[in-house]
Amino acid sequence: MEKVRIGVIGCGGIANNKHMPAYKNNANAEMVAFCDIIVERAEKAACVTKILEGIYESHKTGKPYYFD
Repeated sequence: MEKVRIGVIGCGGIANNKHMPAYKNNANAEMVAFCDIIVERAEKAACVTKILEGIYESHKTGKPYYFD
C-alpha cells in the first residue's frame, strides 16, 4: 500500500497531542507539511518530526505552497 501524504493544518495542542502522534505511528501515513497561523508552531512541528518541508513558508512569501 502506498503511503498517504498528510499536510497538517493547525499545529496547536490537539494536533500535537492527538493527530500528529497518530500519524507518526501509522505505517501508511507520512506527514509532509505543516501550517499554522502562528508560524513558530509550524516550524516547531517540522523540527520535532524532522520534516524539513512545510507550508508555513506561504506565510513568509504570500504565495501558496503545493505538495502532491
